[in-house]
Amino acid sequence: MSSLADILLNVENLVKYFPVKSNFLQQLFTKDKKFVHAVDDISFTIRKGETLGLVGESGSGKTTTGRLVLRLEEATSGKIKMGNTDILALKPEKLRLFRRHMQLIFQDPMASLNPYMKVGEAIRHPLSIHKIGKNRREQKQIVMDMLETVNLKPAEDFYNRFPKALSGGQRQRIVIARALVTRPEFVVADEAVAMLDVSVRSQLLQLMADLKEKFNLTYLFITHDLATTKYVCDRIAVMYLGQIVEIGSFEDIYTRPAHPYTQALISAVPEPDPDQEKNRDLPEGEVPNAITPPTGCRFHPRCKYAFKRCREEQPERYMVAGDHGASCFLLENKEK
Repeated sequence: MSSLADILLNVENLVKYFPVKSNFLQQLFTKDKKFVHAVDDISFTIRKGETLGLVGESGSGKTTTGRLVLRLEEATSGKIKMGNTDILALKPEKLRLFRRHMQLIFQDPMASLNPYMKVGEAIRHPLSIHKIGKNRREQKQIVMDMLETVNLKPAEDFYNRFPKALSGGQRQRIVIARALVTRPEFVVADEAVAMLDVSVRSQLLQLMADLKEKFNLTYLFITHDLATTKYVCDRIAVMYLGQIVEIGSFEDIYTRPAHPYTQALISAVPEPDPDQEKNRDLPEGEVPNAITPPTGCRFHPRCKYAFKRCREEQPERYMVAGDHGASCFLLENKEK
């Protein structure tokens, strides 16, 4: 178990409901407001220097969680603390200053980079905002060093280029450089390698691991691809329909998955040996609507083990062993 001194990020009972937009006639004939239950009462911690993988299907609430902890979205309720700082209590000016300590690596570099801004200026921009560096010359040197650090060499060849003149992998290195140029403590990587070819993806994952060691970073690594987590993650949290259903070490999740949904995700990971058959135990049906989520366990409509209690009560997180826990009634009598 972690001591409080080891914890960099502490999230408690985090909730985010998005109101559903309705047309004039709907507003006229009904007073009931509908909400998308994007993130629904989740709690987790991330230790200093750790990478926590947040895994789940599209629409599970992973990206919203990442945006909430950076306060790019305002939470409906809950607590978020980074070190001794209450993120949700920060006033706008204090929050703006605090952002140098927490950054985001976006999924799509072409969407997150200004196509009319040279990449050197794009990386220098955060330095200007946070007044890092004595003058423009010193800021440029910081940018040049960061370009070298993300293996864009020689830096002079890249500083004055526009994003469209770079490959996808090079653009993503620019996005990483921009996120790290303020030397943050905490980084949210939101599907940071999802849009890259497999060969480039492995290089970027290795780069992120190297940068973690070099700058003593702490990552929240968001991905829909469970196989990717084995390269960078120390622990994994599995999300389903706005809730964390299982959390544990990399070894726990891969070798001892406790929740039926996690077991299904593991069975869906491709087997590299074409001659080795793999039992694929995939859940039936579609993910339920997040506007009207199922009562009880969110996964019960697709779970082959579901029984009456699963449909009526929401399971608590049962600890399997150590820090490994899962929200499933099947574990009630196995808790250690």
